[in-house]
Amino acid sequence: MPRRHAPVRGFTLIELLVVISIIGVLIALLLPAVQAAREAARRAQCTNNLKQLALAAHNYESANGCFPMGSPVKVATYSAGWIKAGEYDWGHSLFVAMLPQMEQGPLFNAVNFSVNIELAENMTIHRSQIQTLLCPSDNLGWQTDEPTQWANYAGFRVTHGSYSGCTGTWSHWKDDPRTAPSLATLVAQDNGIFYANSRTRLADVTDGTSNTILLGERATFDRFRSFSNWWFSGWNGASLFDTLTAMNPQRLVAISSLPMPRPDDWPGVVDNALLNSASSRHPGGANVAMADGSVRFLKETIQSWPVDSFGNPTGVKDGGGTMYPFDGTTLYTLLPGTSLGVYQALSTRSGGEVISSDSY
Repeated sequence: MPRRHAPVRGFTLIELLVVISIIGVLIALLLPAVQAAREAARRAQCTNNLKQLALAAHNYESANGCFPMGSPVKVATYSAGWIKAGEYDWGHSLFVAMLPQMEQGPLFNAVNFSVNIELAENMTIHRSQIQTLLCPSDNLGWQTDEPTQWANYAGFRVTHGSYSGCTGTWSHWKDDPRTAPSLATLVAQDNGIFYANSRTRLADVTDGTSNTILLGERATFDRFRSFSNWWFSGWNGASLFDTLTAMNPQRLVAISSLPMPRPDDWPGVVDNALLNSASSRHPGGANVAMADGSVRFLKETIQSWPVDSFGNPTGVKDGGGTMYPFDGTTLYTLLPGTSLGVYQALSTRSGGEVISSDSY
């Protein structure tokens, strides 16, 4: 009798395609949850970074009687690079001053304070990356760059930072001390904790330490990464920010559609909103450290004074009568009927505003 063999069964092509489709659907459903979990972990690390920096600032204040200067500024007695004798010499950042409190004593000892922090004599500082100063979500901040002004040093890299000190609702700077208004007059209008030659004491924060921003996030942007977000520099756009423009201006339509500038182009008026505003890579807002040491996540929908599509505040004018954001060489004026938004009020140290915690 012939033997009968049972037929060998396997997957048909249709069955295989169905299985692959089901796996693809499951992955598509799972991927957003995985990405959200990873972003939550990155945001938690960012929060911890700001807590450590706020603690270092308070330790500095306890040891010295005031918070570190936003930037020590003096008239230069020498000419080197872009520094000219007789003009203002903007110095190191608040983070350089706090290096001992950040457990970076050897790096602090390597700083050459006899010359400007941005000159080649301080290259050891420029290329030193401090993990606490980098937000895990700020992917561009983790990349180093070769600045064009140091073309003679082939292969030299500069590191960045994701955090800045708050100057208040606006910030000021000046190159030539011989022109009016004086630097002292300009920075007297800066109502935050850090600014040029600032010496803010904890007792000066009369708005309440829990209602005053000390530090905040400022993301790194490709547009001018080669000369911004330098953690060691006290220059505006390097380690200081203000609230003149609403948070996360990169999401404004007009700014996001701007073409990339040439490498040698200094950012135009509309670009400056990106340089000097609080911003982050976290969806929906940014982390800030308050003057009491706590860290809050401020939503970008927080009530703020209105701005146009380029980030220009519509209720603020400069001394010339037209608004050029962050042209810090003139005094600012609020137009009649304009008041501080909740976001702006949180950035002032002694504005006398009453802010409810329900509003942010």
